[in-house]
Amino acid sequence: HRERIEDLLDKQSRELQDLECCNNQKLLLEYEKYQELQLKSQRMQEEYEKQLRDNDETKSQALEELTEFYEAKLQEKTTLLEEAQEDVRQQLREFEETKKQIEEDEDREIQDIKT
Repeated sequence: HRERIEDLLDKQSRELQDLECCNNQKLLLEYEKYQELQLKSQRMQEEYEKQLRDNDETKSQALEELTEFYEAKLQEKTTLLEEAQEDVRQQLREFEETKKQIEEDEDREIQDIKT
């Protein structure tokens, strides 16, 4: 009887050790998977943050390029406007000079007719 009990106890002890060993292996495997997932998550977070920085840089660069483009356009339009205003002033001066000459010619003709 005693031997049977001892055999059963030994068998149970071995089974418990096997079970413990198996559970430890499973636990190690799960821990390794957890570490891999944690590392993958960290890499994804770093990649996401890098993309955000890149997007911010791209957006800033695009904004800077657009600002430069429209500032150049504004300068070009300002120059064209100034040139047009100068043309109008020149035409006005020419008109006034022509008008003055016509008036002087008329005055002379009137004087010639009177004399």
